[in-house]
Amino acid sequence: MHLIVILGALISISFTTTYLIASLRGRVKPNRITWLIWGIAPLISTAASLSTGVSWASLPVFMAGFGPISVFIVSSFNKAAYWRIERFDYIFGLSSLVFD
Repeated sequence: MHLIVILGALISISFTTTYLIASLRGRVKPNRITWLIWGIAPLISTAASLSTGVSWASLPVFMAGFGPISVFIVSSFNKAAYWRIERFDYIFGLSSLVFD
């Protein structure tokens, strides 16, 4: 079981690394607000699960937040990245509050 979780985390980080490199090279234009929102929720879930004693099962959730937060941080070096709250962000931000 632990091997599958670790393998999934390695696959996740490999795809994140590809996007991070594209961001550093300026080939993509990440919306910082979107990536920040995508990163915060899984990291909050990871903290909650770790506080209840869950260990290995938290790794995929952590990786789901670590990747977007990494993109958010690296986007500060990408001149094409931007801060813009769009309709998408409002809809899913509101739905995350309503269905929580």
